[in-house]
Amino acid sequence: MQEDDDRLRSLAGHFSPLGLIIVDEELRIRCWNPWIERVSEELGPAARGELLSKIFGIAVAEPLIKRIKRSLDAGSSSLLSTAFHPHPLPLADTQFPDRKMIQRVSISGFSDDHGARFAAIHVLDVSKEVARERRFRDQGEELRERGQELDKARLELQKQNRNLQFMANHCVLTGLPNRCLFEERLDRALGMAHRRKNAMAVLFIDLDRFKSINDTVGHAAGDAVLITVAERLELLLRSTDTAARFGGDEFGVLLAEVADQSDAGKVAERIRNLVREPIHYEGQFLEVGCSIGISCSPMDGDDSEALISRADSAMYRAKQQGLGTSFYTPELHQQGRRIMELERELAHAMEQRQLCVYYQPQVQGSDGTIVGVEALLRWHHPELGNISPGEFIPVAENLRLMPEIGAWVLEESCRQSANWQAAGLNRVPISVNVSPAELHHEDFSDRVLSAISKAGVEGRDIVLEITETILVEDSEAARMKLEPLRDLGLRIAVDDFGSGFSNLSLLAELPLDILKLDRSLISYACDHPRGEKIARAALNLAASIGLETVAEGVETDTQRELLLNLGFDIMQGFLFATPAPPDDVTSWLRAGRLSVHKGND
Repeated sequence: MQEDDDRLRSLAGHFSPLGLIIVDEELRIRCWNPWIERVSEELGPAARGELLSKIFGIAVAEPLIKRIKRSLDAGSSSLLSTAFHPHPLPLADTQFPDRKMIQRVSISGFSDDHGARFAAIHVLDVSKEVARERRFRDQGEELRERGQELDKARLELQKQNRNLQFMANHCVLTGLPNRCLFEERLDRALGMAHRRKNAMAVLFIDLDRFKSINDTVGHAAGDAVLITVAERLELLLRSTDTAARFGGDEFGVLLAEVADQSDAGKVAERIRNLVREPIHYEGQFLEVGCSIGISCSPMDGDDSEALISRADSAMYRAKQQGLGTSFYTPELHQQGRRIMELERELAHAMEQRQLCVYYQPQVQGSDGTIVGVEALLRWHHPELGNISPGEFIPVAENLRLMPEIGAWVLEESCRQSANWQAAGLNRVPISVNVSPAELHHEDFSDRVLSAISKAGVEGRDIVLEITETILVEDSEAARMKLEPLRDLGLRIAVDDFGSGFSNLSLLAELPLDILKLDRSLISYACDHPRGEKIARAALNLAASIGLETVAEGVETDTQRELLLNLGFDIMQGFLFATPAPPDDVTSWLRAGRLSVHKGND
């Protein structure tokens, strides 16, 4: 039988690349090769002639037996793979006992020289190949995961690029286009308007009372106002139009097609009405307004820079003159060039010592005794000549120079007060005007105290004059800044009272000492029947809450006599003296009084 088995192995050996087991038609194991002996404990000498099912068990042998019978009957081969079969042969690699063998099993049927049929079971260990496939599969999965991560990173980068592109061309707070994108759209709209021969308009919008909301309610409230205004503009405009935020509280509107200037004016009026509607914020209603300047193409220009600049000039006039809305005119172009010239020169005026402080006395109207002086800023330009404060002060405010200029005026006034006191002259307080921008500067209080300390004067030597505008719009902020200074001896005056609408109740609530009646109220008191009653009422109001009064703009003896009869004592105006340089005022202080200029009626 050993000889027969050797012959069987020789017949079937060419079928087996690794392991071999031969069974006969009765499914008895006839022989096997050395590899099988190495990986199987069951296939020892006693296994020869035993049934396949006895050696490997029914569970393992049954699927093999079906294929063996098929191979014996048909003389064909049948492939089994443990990758898909739950019952591998109980084989184990004795060299690597911890390694789980993965088998690929095939069956071949053949006959010997005598016609006896046999089946050869070929076993191939494919553990390394499967491991390599799994490694490749894992690497492929890792590559797919990395590819997915790269896809996500690419999508995120694209999203960030879109966000950066949006941020580069839009206001992050409101979502509106910024000035750069506005100019691009305006350029395209100009080209289209030129081809279609239609008119178009640019609106330059500046919010009113916005700074007051920022200072009194907070920047979050200011942001809410800007967002609401932006939303209202977008709701009002057509899809072909563009609303943009230029910065701060300035907006621009492009009307891509209008019939004429009046058409643009109607849109501007609708915008003003919409902006004026109260804005609800944290249980309170915020109210703002706006001033709008309008330029139209082609009549006012045919390039974006000119149209925006001219709309800005028209807005400036609207705000300065309280017009609400203003159209650009050729005269504004000259004014705009003048303003640009002043802006350029004013930036260097302080360092070139072109600015100086004049002083105008405040006197007792009865005998001209000097009781105080008001510091007034003057600009003497070597080429442009004397420039009116009414012309350059708004320019300084627009350039945000007033906090610095105001601080310098205060320092000069304190220094001059110290000089006059050192000369033994009568001690009179100097009134110094404080602009809204200066008052709301974070270092305002420190600058006032520093100027007084540096000059060696006392708080009682200085009077701070605030405008009626601050009284109405920024009363709480003004109180917080002024009250500590007043406690140190400085006195506070309300300047130009009567030039606008004042909240009279605030006169009693704010830390005030002096009420200065505007020249318009003094003129009205002398020229109209009711004026005298209004002046007397203002005097009584001031007296009832313990305020001194100063009548400004007294220019005629008739006005002086009327004011004296009404009970006014302290006066200021050209009737007594025009603003003068310190040397002239020194002479007046030495004399102690001014003579009244008669014959000015």
